[in-house]
Amino acid sequence: MFDALYRPTGDWDQADEYTLAYLGAHAAQIPASPDDPPDEQHPLEQLFCDPEFLVRTEPDVMLPLTGRLIGTCDGAALYRRVGAGFRSHTSQDQRRAMLSAEAFVSHPDTHEMLGRLPGFAEQIWREVWTDAVPQPPELTLPAPLGGALALSWSRAAGGTISVAGRGEIVTRRADTGAYLHTRRPADGWTEGSVFAEVREATARGTRITASRDGRSLHLWWGDERRPRRSYTWDGRIGDLDAARCDDGVQIVAADGKCVWAWRCAEEEQDIRHDVLPVRAEQVALLSLRDRCFLLTAGDTVTLHELNGKLYGDQDLVRSRWEVSAASGRRLAVSVLPEDAESGLIAVSEATSDGERVTVWRVTAQGHTALVVTRLRQYDSVARELALGRRGDLPLLALHEGHRVRVHSPTDDTVDAVLKLSSERSGLAFDPAGTGRLAVGDGDEVRVIDTVALAAADVPPPPPRSESWPRPAIATDGSGNVLLARAAGQQVLVGLHHPVRGRAGSGVVLPCGSRVTAVAALGQDDGWTVAAAAGRRVRVGRLDSSLTEHTEDSPVELGGDAGDSIPGLALVAGPSGAPWLFVPEGGRVVPFLRKGTGWAPQEAIEAAQIRVCDVAAHTASGRTWVAADCGHALTLWESTEQGGFTRLGQRPAQPDSRAGIALTCQYDDGELLPLVAWSEAGSGYLAEYDGDSPVRRFSSHGAPTALAFAGTLRRPLLLAFGGEGTVTVRDVVDRRWATELAVPYRGAAVHTANAVHIARHGLSMFLQGPDRCDQVRIPQDRLGTTVGRA
Repeated sequence: MFDALYRPTGDWDQADEYTLAYLGAHAAQIPASPDDPPDEQHPLEQLFCDPEFLVRTEPDVMLPLTGRLIGTCDGAALYRRVGAGFRSHTSQDQRRAMLSAEAFVSHPDTHEMLGRLPGFAEQIWREVWTDAVPQPPELTLPAPLGGALALSWSRAAGGTISVAGRGEIVTRRADTGAYLHTRRPADGWTEGSVFAEVREATARGTRITASRDGRSLHLWWGDERRPRRSYTWDGRIGDLDAARCDDGVQIVAADGKCVWAWRCAEEEQDIRHDVLPVRAEQVALLSLRDRCFLLTAGDTVTLHELNGKLYGDQDLVRSRWEVSAASGRRLAVSVLPEDAESGLIAVSEATSDGERVTVWRVTAQGHTALVVTRLRQYDSVARELALGRRGDLPLLALHEGHRVRVHSPTDDTVDAVLKLSSERSGLAFDPAGTGRLAVGDGDEVRVIDTVALAAADVPPPPPRSESWPRPAIATDGSGNVLLARAAGQQVLVGLHHPVRGRAGSGVVLPCGSRVTAVAALGQDDGWTVAAAAGRRVRVGRLDSSLTEHTEDSPVELGGDAGDSIPGLALVAGPSGAPWLFVPEGGRVVPFLRKGTGWAPQEAIEAAQIRVCDVAAHTASGRTWVAADCGHALTLWESTEQGGFTRLGQRPAQPDSRAGIALTCQYDDGELLPLVAWSEAGSGYLAEYDGDSPVRRFSSHGAPTALAFAGTLRRPLLLAFGGEGTVTVRDVVDRRWATELAVPYRGAAVHTANAVHIARHGLSMFLQGPDRCDQVRIPQDRLGTTVGRA
């Protein structure tokens, strides 16, 4: 069947829909023969190494087939990274762009090969640089029916992963993914059974698996396929845990009204039953060498020390300690033994102040009272937690919907992000302390090495209600580009070549508080970078190679300490000295550099309430300043006396996310200022010549950033984001240069900036949610499309 459908010439445009959709499934059914030549590709590998087939086939068929080839087939590993995005991006151009961009990060040899293939060689843009870290190769395991809903990682049989799904729990080897067995509920319990949680614990060689399906608790001994015991009561189980306690296995379940507990000994000889009158939503068991503690989280967070004896009439709980925590709803808990007498507990909670995860250290020396110390707190919307370790380093995984973040409560440098294609649950660390993490992701389980996953230079995202600060770029006479971008409370500064990308390691400028705006300027003697943080603007000077760095006296603004500075502009001013424009309330204040300080000049009265953004542009010794005044856009021009005169005002309510862009154009020998902005999803372009109407245009979706590039005689307006990466508008011809459009590349554009360098074309810097990319449109492609004026 495969031989009949396969098109060895790669002419996939002539293939029928069935072939494109299911040829991969037929290839997977062909067994590998030991008699095959060692250099001969298996038919499935042939398909994964054929990009033109991959951009046409069905990801739902091909993605599950990548698992066994990831370690040996580069094409399968690449498709594994981008295939999930193909489900929502069906255009062949988009899929080629996604393959090319991901290959640039993780598969450089494949990226070079793609650049020579038809369909890829014609792409108008070139990938130049990215700060994205290549993601580690991962083991993928198929999930059971209904997708992966819960995970348990056990030391049994050298390490196994049990995955709970609809009506079954499948166990596989953690190192190879080899299938071991499937557990199901007892006869008569199968209908409607969905296992929402699974836990495994071992004591004295006895391994017990516990799982809940919402209405019942099921217990299996050893490798049994059917549960030996099942419990049902008038309640719905909300959480479950199991751990070693003295010589037995302790199992606890919470239904919101009370906590149910079972203590199981070897081979089910005895089982102790207890009911604790604790209204808990979440439970976890912390088992140390000589003591075992039950963590309950409901109206309060409490640690209960459990009696280790199976027999006798002593109460299950010996003593209690309430953990100091804010009032609110508890969303998830996790625990981790550190050594014989200490461990960590983590609680995710939603309070009136927001959602956060708090980590405490629990110390239980001898048989003394507990000492509970708060270690860390993270702002997070995590609905599932997992504590683990890499050697002696504790790790915390936060499941935040479509991503998992990994931190260390004792090491701030650990910060890794794993993007998911599904919000299905399941999270577990390797109990052997390797740092590997198993994550349920829809129809599969991904086993990740968090050591290799740790990302570098990933800027923390701004608060949800605020937009990303636009990256600042500047050029010098030699063609180098300086990129300065906000990263939390610091600014990352680096030199970039238009073709070769990043040069050197760059410089980090600390700012003391969250950076809300950045501006940069290139001059003969080096670079100037300004950053707004709080009510202060810090200005740094750097030499041309970024080896020397000094800081000017900061610009201090008045007003409420909680107010942020929404924008900055930095241009060459009179006599070549830098001119810094800073919004302050309803004014724009110009500052001129004098020595190592900045002297305020006569303020420009702009808005009745507040200036929301500012832009400036200098050409031929003249400077223009544009301000977003909330209800209008206003433009000023510099005068010979050093002041500013207003040229005009346009009614407008610009979208703060895209900001405003300012440039000028030679028109009949005169310099004509141009201002662009986005409003209600549409773009607008205004010429301030006194009588030209505002031009309205629509791009592919609401732009997230606007920038001017090109030349004074042929300016280009770039609209970033929306449904693609960037679209280019020819201002002179008043048309979209569709040949220059860059489709969606697999990463959303949150903000961006661009610069035109005559010898090299357009250089664009794209800031996404967790990466920054530099791409370029070569000058020859640019000149062919918009002319060489």
